[in-house]
Amino acid sequence: NYSKREQEIDQMFQGNTLSLNLLKQYNVNYVVLEKNSGDQIINKDFFNQFPTTYQNNNYRVVKIK
Repeated sequence: NYSKREQEIDQMFQGNTLSLNLLKQYNVNYVVLEKNSGDQIINKDFFNQFPTTYQNNNYRVVKIK
């Protein structure tokens, strides 16, 4: 059943209180943030706390750990 994981992925990108715990739980090393993320809500301010490892006009890669 993928619905729980899908919800947790959404929570990771929302930058709420659970986000950091979920990123650690799933052992996420890098996150790719697209400029046009479509329907997905991305809290870009939350991800500003992490160093940017690559960036171009369309996306940014941040290092979580």
